Amino acid sequence: MKTFHIDEPREIGKKKVRVSPKEMMMVKKGLSDGIVENKLQEFVNKPKVKRALQNLVDKNLIPKVYTKNMRKLQTFLTNNPMVMTQLIRLLGEGKK
Repeated sequence: MKTFHIDEPREIGKKKVRVSPKEMMMVKKGLSDGIVENKLQEFVNKPKVKRALQNLVDKNLIPKVYTKNMRKLQTFLTNNPMVMTQLIRLLGEGKK
């Protein structure tokens, strides 16, 4: 017959820690937001995009602070499709 150590009976009834689907989605969203923000940062740092954003700042369509803060810029462009359309138009002008 096997003898048990003093600590073993306490470990027999332990439950596994489970992660809810909601918590998993929050983690996945956090990871994808980081990736999107990095891609947006790379995109905005290109000279052509900087010139287009500066042009929109000169027309008083975008506050100057938003050109430096990616999260604010992303939110602003999402909430103002007219400004987003003008940004896309300005980016496409060089190809004509």
